[in-house]
Amino acid sequence: MVEFLPHITFWKMFWRSFYRFSESVVVFYRLANIGVVTALVGREDAIIADKLNHASLNDAALLSRAKFIRFPHLDLATLEQRLAASNARRKLVISDAVFSMEGDIAPIKQLIALCEKYHALLVLDDAHGLAYWEKRKGSLFLPDSDYVHSPNIVYMATLGKAAGVFGAVCRGAS
Repeated sequence: MVEFLPHITFWKMFWRSFYRFSESVVVFYRLANIGVVTALVGREDAIIADKLNHASLNDAALLSRAKFIRFPHLDLATLEQRLAASNARRKLVISDAVFSMEGDIAPIKQLIALCEKYHALLVLDDAHGLAYWEKRKGSLFLPDSDYVHSPNIVYMATLGKAAGVFGAVCRGAS
């Protein structure tokens, strides 16, 4: 049997970093955003998404058949208005953690606070931040991060960009 050392090294690092984050783990090898979003919402639900999210997140929102509402890039006041106005059965806020084309970092702490206030889940796609930050732990583990254990976070990261392996991970409260 041949072992692929980069994958073994990555998974050991991943479990040491994320073992306390949640009780559930799902590994997707293809179409990770579509799998996560369509599993969480459907026709009677609403997705409220940053206008500059990656195209795969927008595709997932459209395929879910939930009402797809967008807000201007990083405009938290408009996001709050749209959350407050929604009567959807389930609300899902979707954002990249790191917007690679713009070089912006999502205000994760504020996004979580709004999601908690309006009983929404936050799907955070950290494909570009997973291995970038200190100790390669991702955007949830920045020095001022006291929100790692919020039950409102669904953390998603594709592994082909920052981690250099294939597949993706999704973690959230069970």
